[in-house]
This record gives sequence, structure tokens and C-alpha cells, in this order.
Amino acid sequence: EIGLNLVLGPSISYTAYAGKSFERTFYYQQTFTTISGYEVVTSEYEKFTYGVTGGIGSEFSLGEKTFMLDFRYKYGISPIKKSYSYIDILDVQGDLTSDSFYFTLGLRL
Repeated sequence: EIGLNLVLGPSISYTAYAGKSFERTFYYQQTFTTISGYEVVTSEYEKFTYGVTGGIGSEFSLGEKTFMLDFRYKYGISPIKKSYSYIDILDVQGDLTSDSFYFTLGLRL
């Protein structure tokens, strides 16, 4: 027996935590110096974002076990970070959205 599931609808995401690793090189007192570190940047991102999710899934039986297979895509509508610039220049910036693919393989007990 094979069952087919279709998913389409709104999605709400919550940003609980965001961090970034960095490496910076600078010239100081006639020497190049490189520093590395990690920063918590949760406050730089929107807490709630909205999108649309669509996908397809299936359940199929093999003997007494039921396997699940699911594939979904989330398209971000609202920006997760406004006025983002990857090079920290105000003239080169835009809103950053988050799109995601989800793949699930499971076993129903």
C-alpha cells in the first residue's frame, strides 16, 4: 500500500539563535594580523518571518513496517534581515530572505 500526501500552505518561522564565525585580516604597526572568532548575532535578524511551503510525501509498507518519504520547499516572503550588505557598504545592500529545502526519511513504529 502506497499513500501520497501533498502539502501547500503558509509558513511562520521563528529565529531562536543566530551566530557567525569570522576571520579578519588587518595591517597594524607594519604587520599583517589575522584574528578569528565567533559572534552571537541573533538581534540582527527578524524574530518572525513568513513564507509559503509546498511539498510532496509518501508512505509505503514493507511487511509490518511503514516508511515515510517527504520533500518540501519553503519560499521566504518576508526578509529575515533588512538592508543586508555582504561587503558592509550602504550603497550595496538589499533585503535577505531565507528559502529552505526539507527532506525527511522516516519509519513509523
